[in-house]
This record gives sequence, structure tokens and C-alpha cells, in this order.
Amino acid sequence: MKKSFELTDTKLSGRSQKVIRNGFIGAALILAATLLGATVAAEFDATYIKVSLAIMTIPAYAYYFLSGF
Repeated sequence: MKKSFELTDTKLSGRSQKVIRNGFIGAALILAATLLGATVAAEFDATYIKVSLAIMTIPAYAYYFLSGF
């Protein structure tokens, strides 16, 4: 029985995977910063939103910078 789709057929190079991964991380950081900025600018006292965004972004920043871009 012949398989119609092989995962190895679509394998990207290591460089391409790194660029895509870092692009997603960068987009997540921008989204988190935008949400945090909007929360602060609106003077909406939602401490739990600020704390959750900070918790999300700290590991993302660490991973992004330690990965060597």
C-alpha cells in the first residue's frame, strides 16, 4: 500500500524552521505588548490581565533572545 503523503516530502531546512519559529514568537510578543499597552492606555484596572501578559512574555523574550534570533 502506497502512502499518499509523506511528512518528509515537506520538511523545511533548519534555517527556514528557525525563521518561521522566530516569526511566530515575534508576532506573539507584538500581540502581548499591544494588549498590555491598550490595557494601560485605557486605564482599565485589570491587574490579572497585566500579570498574565507579563508571565506570557517573559519566557518568550528569554527564548527569543537566547535562541540567537
